[in-house]
Amino acid sequence: MKKWLRFSLFTIITASILCALNFLVFKDNVVSISYTQFYQQKENSLDLVSIGNSTINYGINPLYAWKKYQITSYDITDKPMHLESIIIAIDEAERTQQPKVMYIDLHGLVDQTPEDQETFVKRYFLCMPECEAKEALKEKYPYLKDLSSDLSSRLFSGHNSFRNPKNYEKHRIGDTRYYKGFEPATNVAKNLEMCELDLTKEKKLPKAGQEYLERILETCKKYPSTKFVFGLMPRFINKEIVVDIYRLRKAIPLIEEQGYEYVEWQKYFDDMKLDPEKDAMDKYHLNEHGAIKFTKFFIEYLDEKYQIKGNSHSDEVIQNFDMCVKKYKRSLDE
Repeated sequence: MKKWLRFSLFTIITASILCALNFLVFKDNVVSISYTQFYQQKENSLDLVSIGNSTINYGINPLYAWKKYQITSYDITDKPMHLESIIIAIDEAERTQQPKVMYIDLHGLVDQTPEDQETFVKRYFLCMPECEAKEALKEKYPYLKDLSSDLSSRLFSGHNSFRNPKNYEKHRIGDTRYYKGFEPATNVAKNLEMCELDLTKEKKLPKAGQEYLERILETCKKYPSTKFVFGLMPRFINKEIVVDIYRLRKAIPLIEEQGYEYVEWQKYFDDMKLDPEKDAMDKYHLNEHGAIKFTKFFIEYLDEKYQIKGNSHSDEVIQNFDMCVKKYKRSLDE
């Protein structure tokens, strides 16, 4: 009898510990801080919204943009962010913010397809607050109507992410919920193999990328009061990414035909003073150092073209951005 009692108690305690770990430690990967916190921004308070992959997440610093230029901005990003999610994010940024300028990174055009979209659209959808726009997405994407089989419902679905050393680094950089979609990276890449960039070379854009580009531009056309700018975030040129730059050049004529601008940021590396020995997290991303250099150039470039400085903001918005900057600075000093 005692053995059965001990076995029962052991089973109950073990199950309780596992449930507690699943809830408190092995958190699901469904929630995106960038997505969820975007919806916490005061309505129509942002001057600039940047949308795209992790290169924006690590490379554009809204806190620096506020501190130096008093520009309110936010990075809507994921790792990666699918082109289908970018289309949703454009509509959502216009619905909730109507920014003066929207920057869209187009790297996904080189390798993403409609068949890849489901997991990423679900991730965005699950981060949205309940609203009519969210319900409308269920009609547009039937797979959103039943999420019971989604990865988020599985036990320990986020355990591999928990083991990732980058998660421990977040304890040092502070609470990224206050960083307006930015995530500072402190490490410096070593031994990057650089190569020359041919400023005239082009390669064919995949058919799926061409079709997505047309859809993105159609979406942007719905919002004539916003200035849309496209590009590929700066990366230190190496053999693995130079082909992507050549492919994306095929997108430029269609973008310009629609009255928008595509910026090849790598042409301005000398102006930004980007240094591969100091400013790279890896061959794809800028670190915190590089992000500040790029953000400075980025804001000044956009202001020269689209006059985004000098907008007035409410006391509530000013206090919120000031608070976020303080939290960010505190993490740097620790």
